[in-house]
Amino acid sequence: MGFLIILCMRHHFGRVDYLQILIILIVFVSSFIVYNNATGDQFITHWDRFGNPDSFAPKSVVLFLFPIIILVCYTLFLLVPYISHHDNLEDFYKTYGGFRLAMILFLAIVYYSIIMQNFNFRLNVNYIVIPSFAAIFYYFGHVLSVSNRNHYIGFRNPWTSDSDFVWKKTHDLGGLLFKGFAVFSLLALVFPQCFFLFIVVPLILIILIIIFYSRYVHTHYQRIIREKDEHVLKLKEKPRHILAKELGLTSVFPAKEQISEKTNPVNLNSSKINKKVKKASKNKKKK
Repeated sequence: MGFLIILCMRHHFGRVDYLQILIILIVFVSSFIVYNNATGDQFITHWDRFGNPDSFAPKSVVLFLFPIIILVCYTLFLLVPYISHHDNLEDFYKTYGGFRLAMILFLAIVYYSIIMQNFNFRLNVNYIVIPSFAAIFYYFGHVLSVSNRNHYIGFRNPWTSDSDFVWKKTHDLGGLLFKGFAVFSLLALVFPQCFFLFIVVPLILIILIIIFYSRYVHTHYQRIIREKDEHVLKLKEKPRHILAKELGLTSVFPAKEQISEKTNPVNLNSSKINKKVKKASKNKKKK
């Protein structure tokens, strides 16, 4: 408890944090109200792919364990930026806050769908959980596409951790794939018997694609760097008179004026203009 208080004192709370705290408080208050008014001792905890209940647990476990899980998740989300002093989430902290809020909302929706089903509300839980699940993954795709290299969010492997370029390319693709997966997973509402095909299989394929793509981008990036270094070494090894010819310079040891004029034609034009202005002013003085 003391650790949680210290963490809250260090954290700068914003609107997103207050919304999350409000949701958690509502969930805890609801759990006590339902516990005092529910008559049965067993609550449904799981449904099959067709929305039929197939697992039960004691009422107290269902009503109080889930709010505690939500609180623990919120605490872990708060803890993430303080795990390491040399890394932070400042560049995309607003997006990270939105992701935390989306996760808390998702868990709260699942919790209330369980309660409603146990109070004889005739609804298919799949029509609540699957769209919420799809929304979470769509937002996660957005988070991936805007995240910078860090130790907490994203696909960390030896290749993405080695380069900002590889990280960006990999997570741009990952963001697109997860957004597409979120839309594709909604087909499980229409074909519940293909739940495994529409959710589990695509998710595994996406992870494998991202891993192999990061390896490919890293190999390609290293080859480009290697070729660039080899080109620089070849230039250094060339004699100066050959370099002068390639640059179009008139001397083996060119003067500074030649180099500036060759590399920056604007300077050449400006120097000519200055000379003309000086000549015109001298002619006026003579007259």
